[in-house]
Amino acid sequence: MKKIFLLLALVTTTLYSQNIVINEVQAKNFRTYVGPFPLDTYLNWIELKNTTASEIDIGNYFLSNDSDDIEKWTFPLGTVISANGFLLIHAGGDNINKTSAAAGTHLNTNFKLSPLGESVILSNVDGSEIHKIEYPPMQNDISYARLNDGSFSFMNAPTPNAENLDTTAFKLLDSDIKISVASGLYASGQTVEITNTGEGEIYYTIDGTIPSTSSLVYTTPISINENTILKAIAIKSISEFSIIENRSYIIGASHDLPLVLLTSDNSSFNHRNKEVIDGRVAFSFIETDGRVVINQYANFRASGKTSLSQPQLNGKIKADKIYGDDDFDYKMYPNKNIGKFDSFLLRNASQDWSETHMRDAFMSRLLGQDNLADFPFEGYRPAVLYVNARYQGIINVREDDDSDYVKHNFGLKKNEFEKSGRDQIIYGFTTDRTELENKLNFNDHVNVQFLISYADLNEYGFGSWKDLSGKTAHENHYYMHDYDATFGLFGEEHVPLVGPMSVSSIVPSEMRRHEPYKNEALQFIAATLNHIYNKERTISIINTMESELESEIPAHAIINSQLAIDQDYNRSNIPPFANVTEWKNNVNALRKDVEGRLDAAIFTRIKNEYGLEDPIQVTYESSDINKGLVRVHNVKSIKETFTGTYFKNIPIRFSAEALPGYKFVRWEGDVSGTDAEIAPVFSTNASIKAVFEPIAIGSTNIVINEIQGKNDATIADENGEYDDWIEIYNPENTAVNLAGYYISDDTAEPLKWKITDTDASKTTVAGKGYLLLWADKELSQGANHLDFKLKGTDEVLLTSPDATTLIQQISFIDIDTDTSYGATFDGDTEYITFSAPTPGATNGSDLRLSKGDLDINNTKIKVYPNPTRGLITITNLSKGDRLTWKLYNITGQIIKSGTQTEIDIEEINKGLYILNINDNFNVKVIKQ
Repeated sequence: MKKIFLLLALVTTTLYSQNIVINEVQAKNFRTYVGPFPLDTYLNWIELKNTTASEIDIGNYFLSNDSDDIEKWTFPLGTVISANGFLLIHAGGDNINKTSAAAGTHLNTNFKLSPLGESVILSNVDGSEIHKIEYPPMQNDISYARLNDGSFSFMNAPTPNAENLDTTAFKLLDSDIKISVASGLYASGQTVEITNTGEGEIYYTIDGTIPSTSSLVYTTPISINENTILKAIAIKSISEFSIIENRSYIIGASHDLPLVLLTSDNSSFNHRNKEVIDGRVAFSFIETDGRVVINQYANFRASGKTSLSQPQLNGKIKADKIYGDDDFDYKMYPNKNIGKFDSFLLRNASQDWSETHMRDAFMSRLLGQDNLADFPFEGYRPAVLYVNARYQGIINVREDDDSDYVKHNFGLKKNEFEKSGRDQIIYGFTTDRTELENKLNFNDHVNVQFLISYADLNEYGFGSWKDLSGKTAHENHYYMHDYDATFGLFGEEHVPLVGPMSVSSIVPSEMRRHEPYKNEALQFIAATLNHIYNKERTISIINTMESELESEIPAHAIINSQLAIDQDYNRSNIPPFANVTEWKNNVNALRKDVEGRLDAAIFTRIKNEYGLEDPIQVTYESSDINKGLVRVHNVKSIKETFTGTYFKNIPIRFSAEALPGYKFVRWEGDVSGTDAEIAPVFSTNASIKAVFEPIAIGSTNIVINEIQGKNDATIADENGEYDDWIEIYNPENTAVNLAGYYISDDTAEPLKWKITDTDASKTTVAGKGYLLLWADKELSQGANHLDFKLKGTDEVLLTSPDATTLIQQISFIDIDTDTSYGATFDGDTEYITFSAPTPGATNGSDLRLSKGDLDINNTKIKVYPNPTRGLITITNLSKGDRLTWKLYNITGQIIKSGTQTEIDIEEINKGLYILNINDNFNVKVIKQ
């Protein structure tokens, strides 16, 4: 009886389930729907509909975005869709922050939806498919939804948990609108032409409104003589139109700072009359010399807490692959060796908006200028902001404190770290110094505590994140963020600081209780007082920043005062500075506060507070500052000879750091020896010198033999990952160890990466042999992995260990996926594109293909499926043709041959292979 009941239940469930459909999907929810999770507000979503008059229980059904894993996510038991009702499922992934009292009542999948398009599959409890849709690439705030006739279409008015409206369905035209003049700053008026090779008629506006059939029809070139927003669209019918093209033209303006131009798809004014933009924007960054170094579409999201309430815009600009490029290829910050960014913050200085516009940026400069201590800091550039061609004054371009900061600075992937929150690191205290360093960076931990007193910090100022991968030297890390409320500023009211900084809390309490840690911390603090926080340096930084901003301040003060009036801004009743005189008074107040933090007696006060012996003077010298330098507790001295104050009878950690092309030889003076790192104890004033000498030139006969910047299936590294690679060939008979050689992908930075001397087996090229260097930013994977990645258009430079002799420089453009660029024959001076790369093997193989070789697409013969999981079929041979084929691996070895038209390769490993047909032409075959 039970068996009959179960069978009946299964049949009934199956019948009901056939009446459940995937009704609507939104993969780019930017501002359409506010979800139930307060820290993850705008999640993508999937809507199911019950098309029957009875409720249906779908507990234990499956939802997935992967045909190979249809049981990826399971509906909880008791999940019911009411009669003719809807069920909304959030697609936030595993890492969604569900901090909400009602979070348990809302559904969230363990996968996210890709805006680039993919499948959504609903399956029954037995894994049988109920409904599957495949949605195309999706722009912001539209959905892909089921119409009354059962077909699917884009909708420009998504309806989560409600009936779909056929009247909002539209077709996105694949138009190719070209605008002859790019967004930018121009000395005089411009004449703009618009063309379209696709469907539809061009309509445009120059007043910031969204173009429609009621707008101007483009017929003749447009004259632009003043600041203008140009928007153009191709329209075929009321439901068939293209994406809008946006441009901003700034005419006749003059600025000493770089420019940020944001031109938005949408613009509105909130209840305070503040212009709000969210979503797609045309983003341009223009350097002071007029170069437009970034010009691409991206997403902008207003953000912040206090800063969001300020009259001036504040938010994040983030690259998005849906617009063609998922990063910004530009070295935005001069003191950071990062040339690619996913995002930038545009900060209006928050509490300091009305005072100096400098406090938070000053802390970034203080910690990061010259990278004296390798402290974590966020990059900073001041710029002039135009929003929809309207001037908004100075904006601070900053690194974000979110996941992008960790990705950019440490090369970790999203699943390899987690943010820990806005607080100091909590760790299990240990007296084992090595174990402690594995948990956190000792110096960073001490410096964070010191900064609380030094900056008179009134807010967070810092946060932490945890390395889950083990790829960095420490498990826990700090990031520095939000130092607006410092140096006497709280809210927007400045109260001048009285007296020098307190020293009672500059050492973390747990370290103060352990004598060795306390002493090390205090010597490190002494090094920072000597080199980082000294008055000469701090005041010089403020003076430089004041000079950078001063020419823009008059216009900035006028527009921000006007924005405050327009928005009836009266927060704390403190208006922004109204002119340059008020601003300079505010800067002088900041300068006075910073100058007063350190007094002449600070080392004596530290001695008395922590029970130390008297301070002493220690002089440290480099034999030649152009050859190498000295660090004290990892704090860099950039002067050839420096005398600093330290504490007697406590170890002082010195290290000698040779510059590129040189090596450390020995210490001289009151310390002698050849160890680069020493920790002497001095009871009186002392003096030491680090001696450096040049490194001899290495072999210059080695060759950059082949390069691949887009490796999807050609060859995997020792970890099974398909990464970019550079092949080095050694034409000599004697092996060459590449340790100490420099390799780079940037002519402006030829010494970007020095190949490490940690594993000769990974860096030695055998005589007449080859070595692959993996350009993957995965340094933990071995000495043959480099700290940069390649692109389809790029360059590679190889420099001798003397850091001067350029051995070779190779440039290439538009190299496609799974093709490479290399010497025609090993060591040859002529380079060509290889359709069949040969990593670790001779370039002289018969398998090499240049762009001029026969292309299978130009013949009648077809090879399919490709990629394949097992079987390949060769068809369309001419009648009477004799078929012979050979299958090669990427090193040129024949692994299979025959005469049949079907080839079974199910048993061979995944990767790229070359199929040679009739000794005439080669076809790349990818085994999945």
